[in-house]
Amino acid sequence: MSLKREADKSTKIYTSQPIHDRESIFVAFFSPHPGLPPKELQEINEGKTASHRILAWRTPSKQRTLAPTTKVLCESGHDDDGEQWAGKRLESVMGDMDVLGTICVARWYGGLMLGPVRFKHVEDVAKEAIKVWREEQGGKRQRMDGPVTSGRQGSQPETMRPEELKRRKEELVRTLTRRDESIVTLRTLLDAKKAEVASTSEVSSQRVATASPSRKINYEGMPFARLQALDNARDATIEFLLKKIDKAEADQKEAAEKRNELTNAQDQEGMEEAWSDLAATTRPFPRVLDREP
Repeated sequence: MSLKREADKSTKIYTSQPIHDRESIFVAFFSPHPGLPPKELQEINEGKTASHRILAWRTPSKQRTLAPTTKVLCESGHDDDGEQWAGKRLESVMGDMDVLGTICVARWYGGLMLGPVRFKHVEDVAKEAIKVWREEQGGKRQRMDGPVTSGRQGSQPETMRPEELKRRKEELVRTLTRRDESIVTLRTLLDAKKAEVASTSEVSSQRVATASPSRKINYEGMPFARLQALDNARDATIEFLLKKIDKAEADQKEAAEKRNELTNAQDQEGMEEAWSDLAATTRPFPRVLDREP
């Protein structure tokens, strides 16, 4: 499949601008077409040479709820393609932005490890590809409804239409709620990693097991600008926690290597002492002299 299929509007693919970071490149491809098999987007020609093709999809569910509601039930999934945790974050982006379809982020690895910032790059290009599609849809409405100012990330509430402001606020509320859940999970994981590194006592283990639950925050009553500021703050917190987890894992690996070196040294020292003791307690064999006939 190629981007030449743009002539067919039902299967048009929307592409982000690439992000370059230390020789690695990230590009997202988004298809809002619900009938497109997710794996087909993953095999797009423009991403076939990538080191990782992270995939996520969100489609209308075939199940129906008995309760009267206008909310569409959705089924979602993801494929990390070797980039652990990236697929789940990509799936969350689709849920936070409340879009249906399939998105694939291609990453070309440049030889240098990026650390947790790679997840932010994955999310950023995914959001941009989705926004490219939304801007096109907004442009169509603009031609029909008259001139309006479209709401971009960072736009002021007064430049948005009321329905756009309402949609954006709901999107931010969902995003912040998921961010809070992720922060609690990451903090618990970080505590566990620190406990493993320090080989702590039962007191520490109990502290890790009883991690404090997230405090419910009433985001719905906050102004739009405040929600945007909190969203940026939550992103910074998650990035900080991911860096701390990476450091804890590195410390854990270093501690394990030192323990192995110490164990090997002790084993070697024990063997040398054993050979020394054996040599000291063993009598030399008497020399047998040759007799003349």
